[in-house]
Amino acid sequence: MDFQQIHDQVWQQVKEALKNTNHTEGLWDNIQAFAHAVDWQEKWIVGLLAAHAMVFLLVLLLRRNTTFLSSVFLFLGSVVYFGERINKLASQHWQSFPTQNYFDD
Repeated sequence: MDFQQIHDQVWQQVKEALKNTNHTEGLWDNIQAFAHAVDWQEKWIVGLLAAHAMVFLLVLLLRRNTTFLSSVFLFLGSVVYFGERINKLASQHWQSFPTQNYFDD
């Protein structure tokens, strides 16, 4: 068996495997499913979105202040660094603030 025959055989198996998968949903269907799965009226989600908007606006308004931008960078970097721990803590105590568990275990 030469390389071309092996290549064709593997490629045929890959095509058959992809045919058998259930990837019928498109991007828009996934976006709509996500939007409908989240309760956008929960106070903590509204607060999280407001915090994002506030940081965005402050960065735009104070874009020439390098001290402020450095502080924001360090703060957001620390949030990202501790994100896994924050997620674990939120996962353990999710019943106290959201109506459903949005957090990974």
